[in-house]
Amino acid sequence: MALGRFLQADTVIPDPANPQSFNRYSYVLNSPLKYTDPSGHKACLDTDCTQFENTVAFMKESPRSPSPHFTRLPLEPTNESTSQWFGGTNFAHNHGAEWNYDNYCQGFHCGIDIGRQTSEYGTPVYAGLYGIVESTGKSYGAGPYAVNIRVGDYVVIYGHLDGKYNVGVGDAVTPDTIIGGVGNPTGTEGKGNVHLHLEIRYQNRLIYNPLRFIGEPGYKALTTVMNPNDFYYTNKWATPLDQPVIQRGGPSLWKDN
Repeated sequence: MALGRFLQADTVIPDPANPQSFNRYSYVLNSPLKYTDPSGHKACLDTDCTQFENTVAFMKESPRSPSPHFTRLPLEPTNESTSQWFGGTNFAHNHGAEWNYDNYCQGFHCGIDIGRQTSEYGTPVYAGLYGIVESTGKSYGAGPYAVNIRVGDYVVIYGHLDGKYNVGVGDAVTPDTIIGGVGNPTGTEGKGNVHLHLEIRYQNRLIYNPLRFIGEPGYKALTTVMNPNDFYYTNKWATPLDQPVIQRGGPSLWKDN
């Protein structure tokens, strides 16, 4: 470890409700003067517990499930017009109601759309991470064709595929597993709007910004094509990384609605 950062990412996200927990390279929530972390998984006040007490407390807790960690992008963007960030985008504000954003995404966009050219329909989509295929199809939406991969309490939804699945229910996937090809919301080649909808749900209640799990190299690759300023607000929720956790089915987050 150097400068308060681990060389290897932690294996768990201790508290999904705390945004600081999503940086698995940080030490004790970036507060080393206040906390210690003898067990490697739980920040502890020096005055509260010893290393032994900290470890025992951790062992008594319910087992933490793993969280998604992308080592590669499932797909790289080539078309800005069919791409869209997670959160309070201009498209979500102006057209979200037409796509049911209001009913399940609090009016915002609940995933990242990685856009491709119409001629690139069927381009391979990779898992990008380790997990188990829970289902295929539109059980989580983003149909008509999708692959849904479970990682602990999370489900990663790869939506709007071409329907030519390369994996089946129960299959273990690695980052380099091709799960299918990119498609569109109609499932029909030649209809345009070709993109992958990438969505991450926690316990099917909360929907997280995929950028929290993608890392800096993937983020930079996305920004080579996608406009990082394509958001409705300018003082809050105004950048790709500054977006809220979405409560599935919760009230609208738009202030002018």
